[in-house]
Amino acid sequence: MTVRGLRQCIFKSGGKRVCFYRLHYLLISRGHVQRFVYVIPSDSTFDFLFILRFAYTAGWGQTVFGGQLSDVLLEVAIPIWEHDQCVAAFSQPIFKTNLCAASYEGGKDSCLGDSGGPLLAQRQDGKWTNVGIVSWGISCGEPGIPGVYTKVTSFLKWISVNAQDTV
Repeated sequence: MTVRGLRQCIFKSGGKRVCFYRLHYLLISRGHVQRFVYVIPSDSTFDFLFILRFAYTAGWGQTVFGGQLSDVLLEVAIPIWEHDQCVAAFSQPIFKTNLCAASYEGGKDSCLGDSGGPLLAQRQDGKWTNVGIVSWGISCGEPGIPGVYTKVTSFLKWISVNAQDTV
């Protein structure tokens, strides 16, 4: 994986554990496949366009709960769940600043070691955007239990202030 334009990590104040890395784009290279990810957060009007559509998460985390970390960057296509489905899957609170994604049948999910990684979706104009950040989950790849992501659109104002020259 190659990262271009990485500058600094800026932490959000107010108790939120959100760190924003300023960058122009991310090039994920896997074999002969290259995907340019434009790190342009979608505005809130795009939220409804991503629900029930597939997004990609990538990382070097475990491939099974309790397993070893991956030596290679892996990616998996997973559907973004409706918020009500996400809330129903957990006894823990799921906030409006969260979104959930994973295979409904299990087996495809982010896992330990993937935290902080992206949940990428392709916009209707063909550009890729980071809609979520891997946050937490219970086990990995369990049927009916999605991974929980920080919803990027919930932090657009803060991102905009801290990335004025890159977004």
